Amino acid sequence: PPNPQIPPQFQPPPPQPDYRGLQQIFGAEYDVRPTQLTEGYLPEDVDVLVIGKPGPLAPAQQFAIDQFLMRGGSIVALAGANRVEAGQQGLSLRHEAVSLNALLDTWGVTVGEGLVLDPQHATFPMPVIKRLGGMPIRTVEMLPYPPFPYIQTDGFDREHPAVASLTNVTMPWSSPLTIADALPEALVARTLLKTSPGSWIDTSGSIDPNYQTYPTYGFPPPTETGPQTVAVSLEGRFPSFFADKANPIFRGTAGDDGSGRILKESVADGRLVVLGSSEMVSDILLQLARDPSGTGASHRSNLQLVQNLIDWSVEDSDLLAIRGGGAFTRTLAPLDDETKGWIELLSYGLVFGPMLLLVLFPRTRRYRTQPIPLPEEAA
Repeated sequence: PPNPQIPPQFQPPPPQPDYRGLQQIFGAEYDVRPTQLTEGYLPEDVDVLVIGKPGPLAPAQQFAIDQFLMRGGSIVALAGANRVEAGQQGLSLRHEAVSLNALLDTWGVTVGEGLVLDPQHATFPMPVIKRLGGMPIRTVEMLPYPPFPYIQTDGFDREHPAVASLTNVTMPWSSPLTIADALPEALVARTLLKTSPGSWIDTSGSIDPNYQTYPTYGFPPPTETGPQTVAVSLEGRFPSFFADKANPIFRGTAGDDGSGRILKESVADGRLVVLGSSEMVSDILLQLARDPSGTGASHRSNLQLVQNLIDWSVEDSDLLAIRGGGAFTRTLAPLDDETKGWIELLSYGLVFGPMLLLVLFPRTRRYRTQPIPLPEEAA
């Protein structure tokens, strides 16, 4: 909010809204309504609530989210605790105290601290200074970037319809997720996405790699590695965050806190998807995915994943089958060095083999051709 002690002409500009590209894309298929939930409830005709970068939430906003799920609604939460902001000095990471996490804890999912880094990662455009003729020149190059875990089929729950048709997903600047050990019997939890076994959690708070100090990955080496969960789904009957609290939007008589007007548990099966990255379909990533040079191809499946999750939330399996037919870029699995060598030799053979035959065939034919016998001279 504006600071009343600062004159209006010196007030900083409000931050640009995010997910504008996502809203435009989804608007072609869905009735998209941006909302701040300030009134404390959602209309009855809302099927899916997508939450991204909510920041601090007022009790009324928390109440709207909670009671929507208690009514059997579906929620897709981009719940990463790390928010990346673009400024004049480049990108910066900001840790947010997200009030949504208190709700997620009640429902069985914990958003952890730190960034998930993965040796199996995508690239990211980074500024590089080179010297040409003794003069420094600033360029931008696509460099390996561990904060962009590149998850392939071995990290998917292949039996879940929302990810069954995907070949890869990137989870930029993601937070680790944990499913509670003790869940209500009426809830079914699944791990949708996990990173490679060599992954680790970085708590330095930096997103700028330092390849001079850490030449391997650009970040401090891991002390402990292992697969990290970055996307989960829960389905069934959820407990309410407000089960033992007052109703924040109730305006009644003195001594009545409105707790009797709260759904303390789900009255119908709800669906909750928690994604550890708030940036996987942000405007920054969608712009990177549209890179005409093709370097952003690894991020294009992120949008398909979110669309699949929405279709799954409303049980639209037909749309899932259509999108699984290859509407998005499918990248190939990485190859080891030996396989790359054989493919390179085969490529040379396919290119130069026919040319060699074209050169040798006329010469060989010349040697096989018998000379025409000359008539003998008359005696």
